[in-house]
Amino acid sequence: MLDAFEGRKEIKAQDRLIYLRWLWLVHKGKKKGMSIAKLASTLLLSESTVRNAIARLNTNDYLEVTRNEEKTSEKIYKLKNTHSIPVFFYGKKANYIQALLGVNGDFTKLTAESLARKFMKAGLVMLSNDIGLVSNIGLNKLASFTGLSLSRVRKFIDELLHEGFILKFIAGGNAPNLYPKCKSILILNPRYFGGALLKINNFPEERLFGLKINEEVSKALNKRNRKTGKTTLEAEVLALNKHNLAQRMYHYFYELASECVAERAPLKNKKLITYMLAQSTNPEVNAAIKSYCSEAVTQYADFLLALITQLEKNMHLINKKIQFYCFKSNGDFFVVSNANKSFEGELEWPAKTTINFQGTGVSWELHK
Repeated sequence: MLDAFEGRKEIKAQDRLIYLRWLWLVHKGKKKGMSIAKLASTLLLSESTVRNAIARLNTNDYLEVTRNEEKTSEKIYKLKNTHSIPVFFYGKKANYIQALLGVNGDFTKLTAESLARKFMKAGLVMLSNDIGLVSNIGLNKLASFTGLSLSRVRKFIDELLHEGFILKFIAGGNAPNLYPKCKSILILNPRYFGGALLKINNFPEERLFGLKINEEVSKALNKRNRKTGKTTLEAEVLALNKHNLAQRMYHYFYELASECVAERAPLKNKKLITYMLAQSTNPEVNAAIKSYCSEAVTQYADFLLALITQLEKNMHLINKKIQFYCFKSNGDFFVVSNANKSFEGELEWPAKTTINFQGTGVSWELHK
């Protein structure tokens, strides 16, 4: 449904929100045409907001216009092409998307900016998978889908990162021999729409593993050839720095750790599913990181497996497939998953050989 607006820059984000709310009404049996005043009162939006949206939607052939038989000066508007309901109105994320769009909500006092921001959030949820990963759309495409300018898309992303709705943003770019025309990666907080979030605040990575992941990845990329003394991947490192894609390569480490966990024996006959979104298209670069960081990946995977085992024990996971994805951002560690409960806490060392995850109402022993 979002692509029905693609390329229509004149259709604002708030217009698209109104269109989808209206479409929902149609599929609830309210197919009758309405005047602007009636539509505004039905959708619980300000009349001026609806009037401006109607003008733009009508100009772009989204509406049918007739006259009120009893009051000929009054125009009646109906949506065209209402034969299909968007799939995102049903399923796991439906309630949250409908709330963002204002279904059954009063938006009469919201500004056009506030409506646009809500539509941006709804659009991201529509584009994400069940655990909040958005990886198949660039910012220009997102701007086209939402009706926002590129600068406003970036502004809203910054705001949503600060709000905690977006947990991490990894910029896309174009480094031909590494990441040709790669899309941005956005990781949403899935607890808003039926997924789960495990967050470890102030993650003590160096104390836990005796190393810093970014430094390990950098060492892998800058390893010198013993015979020539030159950096083997010098051109690739220059390209990473030139195109500001180093963060993407650092993020790849956490995907390797998740992959290592997923390849191990299933938990109680459950299958672990994770995702590889940040690896480069250069096999030599990927192999260099896998080889140099293999010990660190195994250490991380041991810790992550203990964490996911506790998640599985503490929740009723009916689904045989456990989707999960782990990463670090701003000093905190996250695991997003399709579990049915979220946890937040910190790691504690009650004894020299014991590590506990201490959260609200839970205490998990992870390692001895």
